[in-house]
Amino acid sequence: MKITHVIRGEEWLMSTSKHLAIYDAFGWKPPLYAHVGLLQDANRQKFSKRNCAVDVATFRDMGVLPETLINYLALLGWSHQASSDVMSKDQLIEKFDLSFTKGTITVAHEKLWYLQKQHAAIATQQGGKRLEEMVNGVHRVDFLRGVDLRAYIEKIVIADAKNYERPEDFLRRNIYYFVRPMHSFYAIRGLSNELFHKFPPVELVQLASSVEDVAAPDWTVENLVGKIKSIIATRLEAETATPPNPAESDEEAKARSKAYRSLETHLNLGLHHYLRWAVAEGQNGARLAHIMWILGRDESLLRLKQAARVAAPPPVPPPSTPPPPPASPSAPTKLRPKKPVKLMQKKLTSLAKKKAKKREGRL
Repeated sequence: MKITHVIRGEEWLMSTSKHLAIYDAFGWKPPLYAHVGLLQDANRQKFSKRNCAVDVATFRDMGVLPETLINYLALLGWSHQASSDVMSKDQLIEKFDLSFTKGTITVAHEKLWYLQKQHAAIATQQGGKRLEEMVNGVHRVDFLRGVDLRAYIEKIVIADAKNYERPEDFLRRNIYYFVRPMHSFYAIRGLSNELFHKFPPVELVQLASSVEDVAAPDWTVENLVGKIKSIIATRLEAETATPPNPAESDEEAKARSKAYRSLETHLNLGLHHYLRWAVAEGQNGARLAHIMWILGRDESLLRLKQAARVAAPPPVPPPSTPPPPPASPSAPTKLRPKKPVKLMQKKLTSLAKKKAKKREGRL
């Protein structure tokens, strides 16, 4: 079959003997098998496409260099003898062997960023195409093309003047006006349960999408504040649509009132925190409505859509299984015949005779 090596996860280790027997039965030369540990996240959970929807494009959008990603992936579970983890593709090919770490492998993204810095330094020394791509990546701010930067910055200064100290610090604080949030980073790291005050991100995505109802001519601070309040009020009205039970006790009424106040608090905080995370990556700064007004309708909605793909990714469809083959015609299944009645009668007669002999012996 021209297969020389099979490298797979350790969960297939128990089946290797069966696979070797199949090769032997067909008279084929078996390949060399290597079993590596399973990849797990920081919570020691097995990596799965159903809970970590990250692909190569995600790393590319984050600006990760191809050399960095190849280096990073090659090191996962590989016990090499080189003096440094920083290796080019040619060095990886030269030094690679089937020496793998035993046990599970924890994926730590701190290693990725360390390698990114090292390969970035190498790229700047070598110059050429890779350096040009790095410069273009930093320089690219697509949504500000054609914008009057002086007027744009003036809006930012007015909106966040209470936090103005030095120009350099002010720019760092308001960097999200010039660079889009890296939502894809959260697709890798995972969203914290506390990020949106324990409110389900899927519902927050649905609620936040209503901001799109504000038309471009009406995209003002006042209208955005009113729209966010309207979203919260509509959601709370849905919670009280069912009238309370007239027969409920005082304790039940207090519990219902407490649950409503808790929902109101978590919804208010959760929606505001989600919107700020979506448009400004959760950074402190001006009021949320001011940020969205300065960014503009198109840019704000674009950021909301990018955030939605991370906060509420579409479910991964289960793998399709082929239909079972049609059953081949075979002889009808024979039912197990019942015991003849005569046989049962003989057993009962024999048992009665034995009991009678026992009684005669006692007499």
